[in-house]
Amino acid sequence: GESSTVESPKPATGSPQASDPCEILVNGNDNFPPLYSGVSWSKPAIKEYEVPIKGTTPRKLMGCLISINGIYDETSLKITGFYNENLRERGWETIISAGGVYSITDTYKNNDKFFVVRRFAEQSSSGQSSAPDMIVELFYAQ
Repeated sequence: GESSTVESPKPATGSPQASDPCEILVNGNDNFPPLYSGVSWSKPAIKEYEVPIKGTTPRKLMGCLISINGIYDETSLKITGFYNENLRERGWETIISAGGVYSITDTYKNNDKFFVVRRFAEQSSSGQSSAPDMIVELFYAQ
């Protein structure tokens, strides 16, 4: 005899689940701040992402990735600062914090959840005397 698995009913389309990492990345919850506002983020997407982890090879995790490009360096620093402040208040620990002149990679961990914020210069802007346009990526996995 064949055993049939009973599938749990799927939620109606248009009602995001609380467990959807993009829902949390955009709207926030008790453990996570809502998306930094006042800038035009890309459409969030579920992707596989290499999460930098101290002392080991990066872990590939599925989660939600959202990014913004062509922003001022000052704005990119405000975004990374916003997450640093808000995540620390919510008990997240920083497990990686690596930075250069125009680059930061911070990995945060909270139980089995991970959050990465990366800022880096757009390639096309090298060689300019002014500060380059920046890209910021946010990745949330649970």
